[in-house]
Amino acid sequence: MGSDVVTSQGRFELRGERVVIRPIRRDETDRYLGSFDRSEDEAMRRFTSPTWGPSRETLLKRLETSGRFVDSHLELAIEAAGEFAGVIQAHNPPRCFAPGVFLIGIVLAPERRGRGVGREAVGLLTSYLFEHEGAERVETPTDVENVPMRTVNERLGFVMEGVLRSYMPVGDERRDYCMYAMTRQDWEKTHTTWTFRS
Repeated sequence: MGSDVVTSQGRFELRGERVVIRPIRRDETDRYLGSFDRSEDEAMRRFTSPTWGPSRETLLKRLETSGRFVDSHLELAIEAAGEFAGVIQAHNPPRCFAPGVFLIGIVLAPERRGRGVGREAVGLLTSYLFEHEGAERVETPTDVENVPMRTVNERLGFVMEGVLRSYMPVGDERRDYCMYAMTRQDWEKTHTTWTFRS
């Protein structure tokens, strides 16, 4: 899969076949903050705790720096059919990760799920990290029962390396997560075969 990278003053845009990844605009603040509201989103409530995650203050700070790595975090909007469709992030905190290791997180609007938007967005950002940020390994952990995200990972060629037991706190329990990862060698073998038209 090819992607066009457009850079401007440290900010950039990734263009795929149907998806654009770009900085979040100020006029999208409400949609952006709403992406992290678990109250009306059954899938998010099932797989993540309403009390776990970034505060509103942190999210607004990330909005201000969207499009740039700041404190080892990159926050971006996903655009599909000309509209805000969700958020995708990359992290590589040096105190937690070895050099060259990145983690991708994604939150899609419910109406955009199951249409290939998430798969293309993850593919675009994965390629960007390998091509431009020196990634040697990209991780995409997800809940063991999150079949849509597991399917995204597997269709892109991420390898399920094992189960992280009692990983994510959700309510009164801790959920098991699957650790998916792609190495640079995996990416070099697979990314040219990625297609997103169906």
